[in-house]
Amino acid sequence: MISTENIKKFLSENIIDPDIFIADIQIKPGNRIFVYLDSFKEITIGDCVKTNRLISAHFDREVEDYALEVSSAGLTSAFKVDKQYIKHTGKKVKVKTVEGLIIKGQLKEYKDDTVIIESTSKVKGKETFTVHQIALKNISEIKLDINF
Repeated sequence: MISTENIKKFLSENIIDPDIFIADIQIKPGNRIFVYLDSFKEITIGDCVKTNRLISAHFDREVEDYALEVSSAGLTSAFKVDKQYIKHTGKKVKVKTVEGLIIKGQLKEYKDDTVIIESTSKVKGKETFTVHQIALKNISEIKLDINF
């Protein structure tokens, strides 16, 4: 049986570009497999095609039938792995805590399963800075805060 652990182990040992990392792997009903890649540079369609072919060559569809989709994690996706926090240090993020609090600010630092977010607010024309130190276990979701 194909599992997320099998795919993750295989890709970590065989992925071609060392800048590319696995952001998430999901297996949904009907044996539909979704692999989400991320990188410190950019993910190209070619990277996704190579990864798809690599997985398809290793996991025989004659043994177990599956559908496979490989894509980039995307700008609006929540962070799933440590490398995404590191990649986005210095960028604006939106944090949802497990208590339901929403914090928007700049991701200043990530270490020891803790993020430091600096937010600004204006009260009576005066700008104030607040530093939030939040353990990952207290975060339900963190992603880039993108305004178009």
